[in-house]
Amino acid sequence: MRLRSELRQKTHAGGAAWLLICVVGLGARAPVDAAPVPPASTPSVALGVPLFAKVDGDATGVGLAWWAVKGAAQYQVLRAPDPQGTASVRSTLSAGTLGYRDTLPANPAAYFQLVAIGADGARSAGAWTLVNTPSIGGINSGPTGALIRWTTIQPAPAGFEIWRSPDPQQPAIRIGSVATGTTTFTDPKPLAGASYYQVVALGGGARAASIWTAAAGSALTMSAPPPPAPGATGAAPPGPPIPGGSNPAGVSAVPVRTATPIVPGQASTTAARPP
Repeated sequence: MRLRSELRQKTHAGGAAWLLICVVGLGARAPVDAAPVPPASTPSVALGVPLFAKVDGDATGVGLAWWAVKGAAQYQVLRAPDPQGTASVRSTLSAGTLGYRDTLPANPAAYFQLVAIGADGARSAGAWTLVNTPSIGGINSGPTGALIRWTTIQPAPAGFEIWRSPDPQQPAIRIGSVATGTTTFTDPKPLAGASYYQVVALGGGARAASIWTAAAGSALTMSAPPPPAPGATGAAPPGPPIPGGSNPAGVSAVPVRTATPIVPGQASTTAARPP
């Protein structure tokens, strides 16, 4: 639409007058210099700091679980032997995934970090968490029990737990715990057969378990009889006949004594029979 106006002079009786003539027609519209309207945008959401809810390491890997972060579109799990060094991305996961298991064991130790990533690419990183796996150095059996020794890269802030099982595939029981800085424990009542032990380091938001280590149980050791004298056959000399019966083979009648087992740390309640 185009509007055109003109001034024309017209002469009439009594003088001249000016007429304003407006002409309205179709045509191109004059350009209008207007500021562009920006497209609607979603305001960015400030990401919270991601936190691990559970970190559990053992000989088969490290299990990680975390709390959901508002505004996160993805999560990344980072791993490093030293938080001051180079880290590797173990996995990138969608916002609906709140757990991951790293099949590479933390042996002897590893640091893990969780990073939340927003839809706009913003990143928010949590603190590094140490998985401090103990390494059992030896298990020695003695009169007071089985002594377990272990080492770790860093002291465990919440101490250690010691677990025992007759078989790693069977349920285990916790037999004790020690404070941080202590790296030995004595099991006063080891199993009669083979015992398997595991040491778990606690603290820093993580739980790290050593591999199951076997220790031979205490057993009664019989001494071998002395060798026969030169020229002897090694057979026992014939003894007196057994009262009330025959003794063709010359077997000695020896009174049999019943042994009473003594539990370490517990006094015997049965008096020894005189000879």
